[in-house]
Amino acid sequence: MTCTGATGLLVEDRTGSGGTIAFAHPLVHAAVRDDLGPARRRRLHQAAAALVSGPAALAHRVAAAVGPDERLAADLEVAAREAAEAGEVAQGAARLAQASAASTDRARQERRLLDAVAALAGSGDVSGALALWPQVAQLGASARRSALLGHLDLLCGRGAVVEAHLLEAWQAHNPDTEPLVGADAATSLASYLCTVRRLEEALVWSERAFAASAGDPAARLQALTVVALSLTLAGRAPEGLARLGELPAAAARVPIEATDGLVMRGMCRLFTDDLTGAMTDLSVGVARLRAGVRSTYSSQRLVYLSDAEYRLGAWDDALMHSALAVSLAHDADRTLDLAFVHGYAALVPAARGDWQLAGAHVEASRAAARAFGTGTGVTTAAMAGAELALARGDLDQVLSATAPARAMGRAEVPGVADWRPLEAEALIGLGRVDDAGAALAELEAAVPAHGLASASMTAARLHGNLAVLRDDLAGAEESFAAAWQLAPGLALPFQLALLERDDGRRLRRAGDRQSAVARLRQARDRLATLGARPHVAACERELAQCGAEIRPEQPPAWNLTASELAVARLVSTGRSNREVAGELYVSVKAVEFHLGHVYDKIGIRSRKDLAARLAAPR
Repeated sequence: MTCTGATGLLVEDRTGSGGTIAFAHPLVHAAVRDDLGPARRRRLHQAAAALVSGPAALAHRVAAAVGPDERLAADLEVAAREAAEAGEVAQGAARLAQASAASTDRARQERRLLDAVAALAGSGDVSGALALWPQVAQLGASARRSALLGHLDLLCGRGAVVEAHLLEAWQAHNPDTEPLVGADAATSLASYLCTVRRLEEALVWSERAFAASAGDPAARLQALTVVALSLTLAGRAPEGLARLGELPAAAARVPIEATDGLVMRGMCRLFTDDLTGAMTDLSVGVARLRAGVRSTYSSQRLVYLSDAEYRLGAWDDALMHSALAVSLAHDADRTLDLAFVHGYAALVPAARGDWQLAGAHVEASRAAARAFGTGTGVTTAAMAGAELALARGDLDQVLSATAPARAMGRAEVPGVADWRPLEAEALIGLGRVDDAGAALAELEAAVPAHGLASASMTAARLHGNLAVLRDDLAGAEESFAAAWQLAPGLALPFQLALLERDDGRRLRRAGDRQSAVARLRQARDRLATLGARPHVAACERELAQCGAEIRPEQPPAWNLTASELAVARLVSTGRSNREVAGELYVSVKAVEFHLGHVYDKIGIRSRKDLAARLAAPR
């Protein structure tokens, strides 16, 4: 029960076993507070602390504090630990920062403040960590301070200084008394080296981090994730997965504290064509993110889940999760992730012909890649720009898009920021036979020794196209046959549609009109299901050259934005507006706003009608 005092200044809540009294409005609170004066406010807070218990008493003690108070600092540190154990990272960090300010000993002051920054940075809250850095900057130089600064440099995309600060931390740390400082510095350095694709060095430093972890479970896991990433990016994914072999096989049974390892396993599985395993691991990782479990790889779990969905043909889901990854990276000030998240967010809009949205993501990816300078951002921006240009039929622009990645002179493992197949396809389309042959040779050389069926299928398809360009129809038939042998084990609808389209083109050139029309119609129908309008149009042009009747595609009855579609799809599954808001990281009011537009566009009045309309073919 809530009661208001006679004056209307206070509100008393007598609900439950206890009760609370609060000001009726923040402005009233501020006016009364300012009228009291500092000394009287402190005395009142001291008196209040004696009347209440738990967090409320601690808050009053903090407000009453004047100068250092080690007892208060110790109690705040205990409260911080309890908050961290409950998953309240930001609250725990705030308590640690308060404990640092109340410390009477300089060493404890420094440790508590650095613990706060480390907790925020480790959970991916870069903006929170940066907010505390001015206080850290006043501390003396130390190995741990350099390690944290280097880690923040990495997350903020300050590529010019990352390596220097982390090497400084490694060289300054004492392996006997602060081994975990060395482990943290080496892990961050290995992550940076993965980002700029210095993979042999990354593997050396990740193994150093593992050796320095001194049996600490958290440090050991972080080192293992980077070992696995280094091996996978170097084309040794089975070895990388083996290093994560201690994780439970069932994703749901992986402990919460090992979520980073779960996400890394999902990423490694994605790069080895184990899309089912990748979806399972990454879906659990994203579910934990929604439940408030933050980690080093918050953006990555969303992006790579969207990539798995893109490959599997769940493009609406991919669109939603990639948009969430963009939002999360911007909200957390994770500058390092911006080229990466925007690049992957461009894929579905580009394939569907949403030029404005795709172009905006491509430009944002390029801008972020230029800011960081090298590595993953450059190759991701190249892939995104090339996908957009290829969908628009601008083959010269494909080569312009991939030029920065090629200038880096590093071969990406197929499946990771896959720009090389797009470059080869553009060269074939432009009739540059020799250059296309060289590009295909590079692509095939990059296929890992353990094999990667998706990359081999794409390479065989492109070899078939190159053979057609050379008028070698027998060679083209052989290449396409090799591609079809690999296709049955791959649930990749977009790639299969491209194979059907290109094989249909070959069959038309070979004079087999009936088989060509069958292949092209299969491709068109598959692409229409995905909503890949530019590619549907390409199939229809091929069908027209075969003299085949083109069945008109039914236009959609409505035109929802990506946000409206995401809300509509989740609401249609029976989720409440609050549940939808939680999944999309938006407010309930935002869900209500988008849902109102959905109802207007579709012409319905209820959630039941929405589920029926979305389920019906359009």
